[in-house]
Amino acid sequence: MTNENEFELLASFLQHMEPQVTGHAAAPVSAEQKELITKFANGELGDAESRNELIAALVDNERALQMLVDAAKGQA
Repeated sequence: MTNENEFELLASFLQHMEPQVTGHAAAPVSAEQKELITKFANGELGDAESRNELIAALVDNERALQMLVDAAKGQA
């Protein structure tokens, strides 16, 4: 199997899995997470524990990541 075929196979697999994966990654953002996102976007999130909590939320939740992007754009 060539690299091109392997990539086509992987792309096809991921396209079929996307709706299920996206559904799980789009959980509601908690009030605490919203507060962390806002503080981070404003440059007010200083302690490492809060930053680690925020990073975990961003990695696990597509909505949280989008919320951070939107907040950062508002600060620009």
